Amino acid sequence: MFEEKQISPPARFTWIALRSFVNRYGGGAFPSNKTLSRMTGYCDKTIRDATKALYAAGLLSRSREKTGKVYNYSLPPLADTALPGKKYRTSPVTDADDHTHRSETIDHTQEQKAVADLLGRYDGSRDLVVGALEAIATTRKLGKISDGKKQRILEDLEKHPEENVLAGIRIYLDRECAAEGKDERYLMGIIRGESKRQTAQQQRAQRRAEIMQPGR
Repeated sequence: MFEEKQISPPARFTWIALRSFVNRYGGGAFPSNKTLSRMTGYCDKTIRDATKALYAAGLLSRSREKTGKVYNYSLPPLADTALPGKKYRTSPVTDADDHTHRSETIDHTQEQKAVADLLGRYDGSRDLVVGALEAIATTRKLGKISDGKKQRILEDLEKHPEENVLAGIRIYLDRECAAEGKDERYLMGIIRGESKRQTAQQQRAQRRAEIMQPGR
């Protein structure tokens, strides 16, 4: 495709960078030249020349946002990746689409921050907890879990004392429970068991202390 249209290397990399911003509707991207420059390593002028070349070659269409400061780019789907019988919209996105795309990006960023904050609880044992999340991910068909799911798992772990959580994770990893398809629910069962065991130990210790008190 690029060879046929004699597209320069800077324009190719700019096009690839733009594709990473395409929304779920098959078209529409709105990165600034500064963002594209940071991603590709090219200066602002080179980015402007690249987008002009792509526009002239029919590989890119664009329209200005209402503010007049940001371009809305629209890219056609790649021929070799288009799904048979699937229709793609290549016209610029509407305000509603733009709002949805931005909202999804904000939600994803907030989830990542929440995960980082929750992991901060474990300080020196952070790698152990991350290892548990990675092990849980292997129980999924795609081998991964979303940041939102990680957040919910960590929030469930937060309901238990840290020492019980870490003890449960060590058991979960040492027994390679994930390899048997046992996910976070099984891990939580182990942690609850550790909490009950610790509570029972504390109660026994308290009873022994009461028995040893003078006058009894």
